[in-house]
Amino acid sequence: EGARAATPRGSATNAAAETLRLLQEGRTFDEIAKLRERQLTTVINAVACLVESGDVPFDDTWVDAGRRAQIEVACAQHGTQWLKPLKEALPAEITFDDIRLVVARLRREKQIAKTA
Repeated sequence: EGARAATPRGSATNAAAETLRLLQEGRTFDEIAKLRERQLTTVINAVACLVESGDVPFDDTWVDAGRRAQIEVACAQHGTQWLKPLKEALPAEITFDDIRLVVARLRREKQIAKTA
């Protein structure tokens, strides 16, 4: 009869704000996932979006320096538009989560460079 569907539990904005608040409290990705009852990958994707939008700075402790360097080299060769080619070009121990976080930082840096 044209009635609206029930409002989903929490909006994306509220979820991002909650993740940001927990990060600012010093919580780990695992802690945030447990507190928010989400998968770890979901939390990491949310953090990557926050990094890319400039709402939170990239923390070097999130991705090992060696992995970060390998991901940066792959990004220079394959670009940052798609994650799958990067994953295929990198060693198996480098996860999509690692790639997503580093790509978010690189995309943010590129945005800043364009506006400078």
